[in-house]
Amino acid sequence: MGRGARGGPGERSGTLQKGITVRSIPTRHLGLAAALLAFAAGAAQAQTFTTQVAAPDGTLLATDVYFPIGAGWGPWPVVLQRTPYGKQAYTVQRACQLFNLWGYACVGQDERGCHDSGGVYTGYVNEGGDGRATLDWIAGQPWCDGNIGTFGGSALGMTQYAFSPGANPALKCMVAVVATPDFYHDATYQGGALRYALDHGWLADQNALDVFEQLKAHRLWDAWWASYAVLPNVATVNVPTLHVGGWFDIFQQGTLDAFTSFQHLGGPRALGNQKVIIGPWTHYGTFQQTEGELTFPTNAIFVDDFIPIARDWFDHWLKGGKAGVASWPAAQVYLMGAVGEPGAPGNRWLSLPDWPPPATIVPFYLDGGRVLATSQPPNAEIGMVMDPADPVPTLGGQELSSEAGPYDQRPLEARPDVLSFSTPVLVRPVTVVGRVRCRLWIRPDTPDLDLAVRLTDVYPDGR
Repeated sequence: MGRGARGGPGERSGTLQKGITVRSIPTRHLGLAAALLAFAAGAAQAQTFTTQVAAPDGTLLATDVYFPIGAGWGPWPVVLQRTPYGKQAYTVQRACQLFNLWGYACVGQDERGCHDSGGVYTGYVNEGGDGRATLDWIAGQPWCDGNIGTFGGSALGMTQYAFSPGANPALKCMVAVVATPDFYHDATYQGGALRYALDHGWLADQNALDVFEQLKAHRLWDAWWASYAVLPNVATVNVPTLHVGGWFDIFQQGTLDAFTSFQHLGGPRALGNQKVIIGPWTHYGTFQQTEGELTFPTNAIFVDDFIPIARDWFDHWLKGGKAGVASWPAAQVYLMGAVGEPGAPGNRWLSLPDWPPPATIVPFYLDGGRVLATSQPPNAEIGMVMDPADPVPTLGGQELSSEAGPYDQRPLEARPDVLSFSTPVLVRPVTVVGRVRCRLWIRPDTPDLDLAVRLTDVYPDGR
């Protein structure tokens, strides 16, 4: 169990605590630059051309097409990347050149209202229709052999989820990294609270604060959200997908929800053909060893592993089979443990046939003596005063910002507006795997409030 909000599975001897916190300010996501750089030397210049693809409403979407050099005019399997950050961005170009090297044509496209594309940026409202129209266009090109895959992280992963329901059957697979298919619950109103820092900050970067005003106007789930929702339409998703995320990623729960929904509720080609990889990573630090204030063992490093895995995934679904891919475990997750304690349990990869794995649900109770107890205590009530002018700041956790990940929570727990409940010191290793839920009974003296809960891992020195 990692230090910070909603950490992933862990194995630890120590103490459990709960507290109250809020969110912090995010910055832009840099994509898969580190992993792509690891393979940059092998990529060559491609032959390219730029064209326009018409969206369903006639909006023209600027599109770059990359062909492998010296391979004629195809046809080839094709990999698509759709982005709000610019189709000329280094990561998009480098990925396309790598795909060319591996025998794929590649398409990079600016989303509507972004960079060279026409129209007005609308967040994910039009991403489903625009993406499906682009897939239809690619499938109809003489240089496409009828097999299309899609690739990308963060916004480039979310657009894949957006167009997956009802997509052209030529879409044979996807690779979505640190992304979510749930634009309401994960990306905007987590637990009913507006993710102001995430949405306002990111949309301001895109010069699209009018979209933020739309989000605020639809606080409750309604027909507007349903019009472009993914998971309610999961039965029409027929795409084998490799889902990759991090325990400290801002979209961690969405990555897991995408896997479980597609795996068990998707269409015939989706059922049973999903894979998920979750490491001890943040949004910016995907595949890295050091996250927040902790440096995990070297087995957490995934920079050199990811691109070959992605290539095998595409080769398997787009080129007629790749030995070993079908036998990959459905879920590969990193079981976090204590860092810097020789012989401590955890810090190892688990290979699982499904997620979540079978487990025993263990209830804990908040005791009036600030104890996190395993038996139900007598009824008690604890008061707390919060000052909206001095809210509890966020310190680490599942954030978009560079301050995401595991951080020492003692500065927050020392505040009078944070309540902490601790177990006794653990006398044996405890493995926590699966989704942690908290049920609270509260009696506020205001008509509305936002309440956040953290499950933290306490080191012997008090961190």
